[in-house]
Amino acid sequence: MIKISSHVLDSVIGDHAAYIAVSCYLTDSDNNRQQLFNVIASEHGRIEEQVIWVENAQYELVFQCAEYFESRNASAEDESNSLSVTVDTLQEIVVRLELNETSDRCHVPIMMSPQAYSVWVSG
Repeated sequence: MIKISSHVLDSVIGDHAAYIAVSCYLTDSDNNRQQLFNVIASEHGRIEEQVIWVENAQYELVFQCAEYFESRNASAEDESNSLSVTVDTLQEIVVRLELNETSDRCHVPIMMSPQAYSVWVSG
């Protein structure tokens, strides 16, 4: 088993991307795709899930950023502190990984805004 974790940061407000939806898919060498998990990040924008390791497979993390920013905008409008987004926004952030069988952990931090993101991977 390999632990996949992430810490998602909202660069618009300079804080954690609380409660963002994150899914993980596995695509094997025969192009069979299966969902491994679908979770909601903690209030601190963190996820941590165990996945199986499969040889010659690709792992895909999908972060639902449009849904997250839409909910942030709705919350801000309720508080009369609008984060009005007037340009096109990213729908989702997709990160594809090949995991090593000797790894026990893969950490994928992300800093995001409605139009851009930065991602890196560490063991």
